[in-house]
Amino acid sequence: MKNNTSKIVKCIFMAPVVLVLLAFIFCEVNKAYWDYRVDEMCAKDGGITIYEKVVISKSDYPNMKFISTGIPVLPFEERVNQDDPFFYRFSSNRIYKFINLHVNRYEHLTMRNSDKKILAKGITYGRWGGDFPLGFESSRHHCNGQDERMRISESIITVKGE
Repeated sequence: MKNNTSKIVKCIFMAPVVLVLLAFIFCEVNKAYWDYRVDEMCAKDGGITIYEKVVISKSDYPNMKFISTGIPVLPFEERVNQDDPFFYRFSSNRIYKFINLHVNRYEHLTMRNSDKKILAKGITYGRWGGDFPLGFESSRHHCNGQDERMRISESIITVKGE
């Protein structure tokens, strides 16, 4: 009888450990699966499409801001004013959500302010979260791990002279 009691007590104490271990494994496998799917979607649909390249001069747009490498900083559509020659339009669509794991499709459009013409489109996908809840910042996985907006600006806007 004593032997059976110790087995039962051992099982009672081991059950939570096994459940936590299984939950951790599930989280990691689920993240790996969605990282793989994000990479597939990136290869199929992701990337940058350039419709028109433009050449500008800093003197034509004195209010335009540039980063140290000379790449123009474009505002988002919500913050654009009349003096800004170009702006970004951003949209995000949720593809999948399970507890704290999210998979989204992001679309960045670079547009000319004067005629609202689309100059370039960048599509990327990303997974956020899905980690075992340990209180740390959630992990993320995106196409190429790069900021599409910066790559689009670099690709379509050439700054000439002063």
